[in-house]
Amino acid sequence: LARSASGASTRLRILEQVIGLTGAEVWSAIEIPKGSTVLAVSLRVTEAITGAASFDCGVWGATDLFGTGIAVSAGAQNVTAITPAVFGADSAIVLTAQGSDFTGGKLVLAIHLLICGAPDAAPA
Repeated sequence: LARSASGASTRLRILEQVIGLTGAEVWSAIEIPKGSTVLAVSLRVTEAITGAASFDCGVWGATDLFGTGIAVSAGAQNVTAITPAVFGADSAIVLTAQGSDFTGGKLVLAIHLLICGAPDAAPA
């Protein structure tokens, strides 16, 4: 956390979740917080994914924003850094099965964020 004399702040934050996969799509319980800047979304398959041939990672309206055709084997990983983007609403991550529905498997998902806070008062 970096903080100015007037209280403005900048902090890096990582939100992380283990996700089990079943169905055509799975939504994360963790969300990109409104007003935060997303630097990247990363994931690692910890238990081989079954059913789907591959999958996409994104948000509502852009379901492949953070990756498309991601491998399903254990150990597969995906790190997608985007042009830093400020999200105007809380946004969950969606994992969309390709080829067939997810029937099993697990992954760890991480959202890499930059959160900026306004000054509390005028500088002295």
